[in-house]
Amino acid sequence: SVLLIENTVSPSKAYPFYGIPDTAFCRGRVPLTKREIRAVAMSFLMIRPGQAVYDIGCGSGSCTVEAARMTMDGTVYAIDKNPEAMALTKKNVARFSLGNVIMLQGIAPDILAQIPEPPAYAFIGGSGGNIKAILDWLYTANPMCRIVVTAITLETVGAITSYYADRPLYTLEITQLQAARSRAVGRYHIMTGENPVYIFSAVRKEAPYENL
Repeated sequence: SVLLIENTVSPSKAYPFYGIPDTAFCRGRVPLTKREIRAVAMSFLMIRPGQAVYDIGCGSGSCTVEAARMTMDGTVYAIDKNPEAMALTKKNVARFSLGNVIMLQGIAPDILAQIPEPPAYAFIGGSGGNIKAILDWLYTANPMCRIVVTAITLETVGAITSYYADRPLYTLEITQLQAARSRAVGRYHIMTGENPVYIFSAVRKEAPYENL
């Protein structure tokens, strides 16, 4: 006997939106991409349903979850070299009842060769110092791939801007975002600043904005 049960009103997919609250995720020692950064980064990625998304350096899996909710019947490939990150991503994927995520532990770009479909979108939250090699691999697999990268170190910022300076076929948009959050001090509230983050969005110049 075979029984197929399909939940057509899954709370994790019924009303997808950018910027899931940080408190909704399982936390650990692996860094979590904060809500404000995720919301902006995912809006630049502009994920359409049914497409393959690579999350390279998935960390805690917060961006994996965001992408998986947006691509719906597509697949998100979550990649990280850290086994602790893989375990935490697995927990968060299960927490949101997402069945369209495949996790691969390894170092990019080498591990990317194991993925059976080319990327329509790629989010790079961590490159391990291999940003040029990763970008080369992604564009070889799909020259039209829409890519978003987040960076906090000036070395990574320099590497990315230098990379696209030699590639006139792509439009690079750079956003620096520094959020501040309120915290209660007695009956008052004061603002506490987060670290500034650079968000790079790269799009092939002739690529249409398909989902506007």
